[in-house]
Amino acid sequence: VKLKNNRYARIFELVGNMYALPKYGTIDLTPFFAPFYMLFFAICLNDAGYGAIIFALGLALAIKSKKMRQAAYLTMVCGGATTLFGIFTGSLFGTTIPELAGYEKVVVDGVATFPEYPLPYFDFQGSFFNWALALGIFQILLGMLLDIVFKARYFGITTIFAKLGWFIVLLSGCLAGGLQMLNENWVIPGFTTSSIAFYVAMGVGAVLMLLLNNVKRNPIMNFASGLWDTYNNVTGLLSDVLSYIRLFAIGLSGGVLAQVFNSLAMGLSGLDSVPEGTPWYGMLLPIVAASIILLIGHGINLFMSAISSFVHPMRLTFVEFYKNAGFEMGQRSFDPVRKMNK
Repeated sequence: VKLKNNRYARIFELVGNMYALPKYGTIDLTPFFAPFYMLFFAICLNDAGYGAIIFALGLALAIKSKKMRQAAYLTMVCGGATTLFGIFTGSLFGTTIPELAGYEKVVVDGVATFPEYPLPYFDFQGSFFNWALALGIFQILLGMLLDIVFKARYFGITTIFAKLGWFIVLLSGCLAGGLQMLNENWVIPGFTTSSIAFYVAMGVGAVLMLLLNNVKRNPIMNFASGLWDTYNNVTGLLSDVLSYIRLFAIGLSGGVLAQVFNSLAMGLSGLDSVPEGTPWYGMLLPIVAASIILLIGHGINLFMSAISSFVHPMRLTFVEFYKNAGFEMGQRSFDPVRKMNK
């Protein structure tokens, strides 16, 4: 098997190769999981300062070693995405960027906002839980759609009725009832959970997955098999979607640890209790002590968070996305015959 991708997707072949190459003649999923992996890494690390350090390390690796260019580019892409996402969530080494800039925070229904802040701000802690589930559903639906298109093209449309039915049911439920979980104003006119169009779509999906899952079998066997598949799919999809909560949990835990180290540095060094008017030499020792604590604390947090940000998006890719996309692994990579010089 030999992969053929554009420059951007080629960077993420390093991630895909850690699991397995796709079977020859099937879909290479690298271009489809690449944006998700980059985004998931940024969400898990969720700090503009940490992202800048990761980007700098990748840049240094690219300059120093030509053999490690692919790993360096992957590090730079993920670090750059983390920096942008950290700016969007206002996180910088465990501090809030708008508050550092002197803007006043307003909390409405548990969600923090900065009305006068000129840049977009997203309250990660107060708002991202539902978005993590939404991202998971979106990636799973994309995987199902890719599997449907591939099988319909190479094995015939009658082979995809069951999965197409599930896709229609899930997509209809998300559009009619799920969008309001993200924003109560996101309502599609004429397609709500009480509309005729919604019931028609759900009915079409139910017929496909319960009665036409195998056109070569009799209707009774199809219905019995469809019920069994329904149980397996409901439990499987539920666990798949809930797995994406780890994006919120890992991003939140890293931010909380960064805040804890900041508080420890200020408290243990006594820098937060230095009287006003203290001369510079009187503040020198607390500043040095706080700096040491910050370097050690944030170093530990960055190391742990970077490992989690690398591993868990990979797990979501190889388990949830690959499974729903019908991934089939290949045997070995293409290794052309060549003359060996002795």
